[in-house]
Amino acid sequence: MLAGVIGVLDTIPYVRDILSGSTRPHRGTWLIWGVLALVVCLSQRADGASWSLIMAGTQAVLTALIFLLAVSRGVGGLSRMDVVLTAVAGAGVAGWIVADAPIVATCCVVAADLIAAAMMLPKTYRDPESETLVTAQSLLIYQRRLTYAATAAPVGSSNLPATSVRMSSIA
Repeated sequence: MLAGVIGVLDTIPYVRDILSGSTRPHRGTWLIWGVLALVVCLSQRADGASWSLIMAGTQAVLTALIFLLAVSRGVGGLSRMDVVLTAVAGAGVAGWIVADAPIVATCCVVAADLIAAAMMLPKTYRDPESETLVTAQSLLIYQRRLTYAATAAPVGSSNLPATSVRMSSIA
């Protein structure tokens, strides 16, 4: 329950910055992160999770909210490179879902997560004012929560070992 509350509190400054126009999120990045968060939530639910669904569900709802805000107030997502990276990340998500081997599933989700973050880098480099310091801090916390949830969540018949959670501290 505390994880859900922290997730909401952590997102408030980011949403505030989007609404004020001081942050312009990358649409493709938040689309990928939204899909990852939704798959995490659904896979945990399918595997009978209880309390962990609070964090995963909160993450899915908040990520969807940010993506929806990004559609009207964000940037990116339509260039050829964005489309290619989104497709590659989508393949990573699909690989995570269908992988029978835990390490393959973990590598796929980490790859999709990194591609999503990489999509934001050119925008931030060209326009550093499009992200605030609060944004950078929130994104770091968000990325670690998502990576933890994704690597800790069994998908299908794949039971990810506890050691895969340690990978989230690397990302």
